[in-house]
Amino acid sequence: MNGKHTPPKFGGGKKVKMYLQESKAEQGVYHLYLRWNEKGKRKKVALNRWVLSRERLKVASSVEREQSRTNAEIAEMMRAKMEQELIEGTTGIVSAKRKRGRAFLPYYDKLMAGKGDKTKEQYKNTRAYIVEFAGEDLVFGDITREWCKDFQLFLSERVSRKTKKQLSAHTRATAFKLLKAVIHDAIAEGVMSSDPTYKITPPKGEDKLEYLGDDEIERLEAHYRERPSDEVLRAFLFSCYAGLRLSDIESLTWGSVKRSSESAVSIYYKQQKTQQSQAIPLSRDAIRLLGVQPKGAGRDTRVFGLRYRADTGTRIKRIGFAVLGRDITYHISRHTFAMRALERGVNAITIKEMLGHADIQTTMKYARASKRSLLNDVDKLNG
Repeated sequence: MNGKHTPPKFGGGKKVKMYLQESKAEQGVYHLYLRWNEKGKRKKVALNRWVLSRERLKVASSVEREQSRTNAEIAEMMRAKMEQELIEGTTGIVSAKRKRGRAFLPYYDKLMAGKGDKTKEQYKNTRAYIVEFAGEDLVFGDITREWCKDFQLFLSERVSRKTKKQLSAHTRATAFKLLKAVIHDAIAEGVMSSDPTYKITPPKGEDKLEYLGDDEIERLEAHYRERPSDEVLRAFLFSCYAGLRLSDIESLTWGSVKRSSESAVSIYYKQQKTQQSQAIPLSRDAIRLLGVQPKGAGRDTRVFGLRYRADTGTRIKRIGFAVLGRDITYHISRHTFAMRALERGVNAITIKEMLGHADIQTTMKYARASKRSLLNDVDKLNG
């Protein structure tokens, strides 16, 4: 498909500048759009169809190749039909789209406005994916079963501009889950009559867990002993031993720390993500990294002197490359805590409570990862 088309004329000899266009290829998949000019303004409609690049076709399955060919044919028929509607002087494509249902994004934005900060951020990310896939003029009538399947494919092939990697399984699952939530809300309000996502299996939301081994933690500890004023590394290591999320580390104050003795210290705080109150006893290593409350520091003084989220992420990434020779994120510290606890025989219920999980199934992903790690180690012995 080359995007070239000789536009016909209508209404006084004016040309219809309508043509098919392919999005920028991501992992060998092009999403198709229809572009045209109407009254001097450039219009765009996503056709919710995709085709494979020549390189991708060489390695694609026969089913994928056939679907790509079918999508190209259907897209051309859609272009011809829409173009003919303009030639015949009908009300125009955008007006016809609006007749097929209520505008999707205003409805989506209204729901998003009522969410908490963490959920709202997820809604914003999902909104960006929907707009990138389907454009700003999306209406509920466009969201068919085929559209939902194509959106799933789009998410699976989408490459993050930040990491240059495919979206994680968790990100893909979250995006589709939020889309389903909006659709279900629309059905409840009578905006939609049926669920186009019914029996569409959502993408799995569990990625391979990354965590640090004991040798890697020791190397970070040695690095910290040489740089005891590094607050980012201190906070990261503390999380490896206590399991707190970065958002909770950032908001932790000395008023949350309760000492019964030098060796019995607990922290009482409200989780930023769930807003649930949490109380956890600290291990010896966590107490060591916590340190003592500085003179002059009040109850509202923060325990860790972190600057801002982007700075923390950048610095821990640099430390990972410098000390461990690999990329690490702050959240790996939480995974590390859970895996270390499992390896030392702590039961899943206790880990669930210490991590503040609402559902034991969330905790069990660490048990599954630990089992896979054990099997891999056995395979190495067999090899």
